[in-house]
Formats: sequence, C-alpha cells, structure tokens
Amino acid sequence: MSEFWNNNNLACVKTWIHLMVLHQYNKVFKEAGSLKMSELQFWNESSSSDLREIQVKTLCHQLDNMFRSFDKAKYEEGSSLETAINQMKAIFIDKNKTVADLAEVVDNNYFFLGEQINEIT
Repeated sequence: MSEFWNNNNLACVKTWIHLMVLHQYNKVFKEAGSLKMSELQFWNESSSSDLREIQVKTLCHQLDNMFRSFDKAKYEEGSSLETAINQMKAIFIDKNKTVADLAEVVDNNYFFLGEQINEIT
C-alpha cells in the first residue's frame, strides 16, 4: 500500500468517498487505497479503448465537479481543469494504478477547503 494513502490527507478522503458515491467500489477507507483501476466498477476487460476513454473522461469530470462544488476545492497554482482531468485520466486508463495513485494526482491538482498549507522554512 502506498505510504501516501492516509485518512489525514483530504485528497485521499475526498477521493475515497466520491468514488464510493459514484459506485466504483464499496470498501472501507483502509482497503480502498490499494484497489487497482481494473478492480473498479467502470473497468471492463472487454470494453474497447474508445468506450473506456469515454467512461474515464466522464468519471474525471464527475470527480472534478464534486471536488469543486461539494468540497469547495480550488485548483492548485499551476493546475487547471485540463491539467487535472488529463492527469486523472492517465491514472484511470492504467489498469495497474491504484486509488492511492489517483488520490496523489488529486492532491497535486486541488486545494481543499480546510487543507493545511505545508510551508518549508
């Protein structure tokens, strides 16, 4: 399991809960981080790459909307809708990437309301 995945990180918690709301799995937080993309509900080995691309794009936009609308997240400096979507898509398309990998991309692209700023002094 990724060392990144922990319930003190809002990107991890928000990714976990929103994927559950979107019916991609029904796992407790501790178990969800190690799930591979191929283990999520949208993944179907017999789907064409075009169909999977459409499904992934839809999931990415749903997550983006949830992060920004429900969680009041803002894009991190240097990120944008296009950047966030493209980076999430790259994770979703790779069947061996995990939910923790996705949360790390989310953390790099979104600043969540209540998130602490880590300042290096």
